[in-house]
Amino acid sequence: MSSELEVLKQRIVELEAKNAELEAEKAELLKQIMEENTRRDVRVEEQWKSSRI
Repeated sequence: MSSELEVLKQRIVELEAKNAELEAEKAELLKQIMEENTRRDVRVEEQWKSSRI
């Protein structure tokens, strides 16, 4: 019983580590998406301004 509990505790530790890794990856991807969206918005705005002239 104690052995099974230790195995389960270790599995929880592993899953928490994987979760932290995935959360960090998600945050990085979200940052990249936001940066790309900002660059796109700037390009669209510049095109819109130049088409009005």
